[in-house]
Amino acid sequence: MIEETFFMGLPALRMSDDRLTAVVTIEGPMRVFDFRRLDGPTLFIELPDLTVPSGSGPYPILGGHRLWIGPEQPHTTYAKESRGSTVVEHDDGLSVVAAPDAIGVVKSLRLRARDGSFVIEHAITNGGDQHKELAPWAITQLRIGGCGYVPVSRSQVDEYGFQASDRVAVWPYTQLSDIRFESDCIVVEADRKDPFKVGVGLSEGWLAYRLGDELFVKRTNKLIGTYLDQGAAGQCYSNHLFLELETLGPLIGLEPGASTSHIEAWYAHDLSGLDDRQIAARMAS
Repeated sequence: MIEETFFMGLPALRMSDDRLTAVVTIEGPMRVFDFRRLDGPTLFIELPDLTVPSGSGPYPILGGHRLWIGPEQPHTTYAKESRGSTVVEHDDGLSVVAAPDAIGVVKSLRLRARDGSFVIEHAITNGGDQHKELAPWAITQLRIGGCGYVPVSRSQVDEYGFQASDRVAVWPYTQLSDIRFESDCIVVEADRKDPFKVGVGLSEGWLAYRLGDELFVKRTNKLIGTYLDQGAAGQCYSNHLFLELETLGPLIGLEPGASTSHIEAWYAHDLSGLDDRQIAARMAS
């Protein structure tokens, strides 16, 4: 079911099936908000007044889920977004195609309801007249108070176990003493005085966030290619306002008119009454 609505003062569409719901803004910055179970709370945060400086003026972060482009650079990642979108409704969901941004990149989202999840296809198209090297970058901002889970693969990748199974990336502001390893995960607390970020190769294909008895999981398939940030296809950032779960597609050269896409599947689980083994299974499945 798709219905017209307003969210944070922006025209939007609400998409729902018999279990899940989400809101997609269709005017101004393109974002996804309020993803949740029909009978549960959302973990997506709303930040209507949050902006960051950019070369074209304050860039609205807003919260929720957004499609960015990597590598992170002031003139590309923070390029001013245009107003107006083209919306197409489908039998299993909807598509929103934003107008070209200030550097001619066209961003689009397609949401599908599928097998107890919402599948989000992120696409970027080079709408300019010059070659561009870009990577799609899917960022979900979540309420503080819980913990993010970033899996570190321990799977044997060669016959003898000689080869490394994963990588851990850090940023200049990451305090190494704050990296908390538990079993096969890095656990990131979502309420930090100082910014913190960590990334992994994402061989396991998922990232998760738990707040109380609510769990949000997003999954993606890592492709063959070059990944930014030392190969960190999965990333988690946290500060005093929000926590971000981020996945990236590979860096690709786009000629004018060419596109690339990156797909995530989103899940929302009620953890009430589940033991640790069952909760771990919800994260990884």
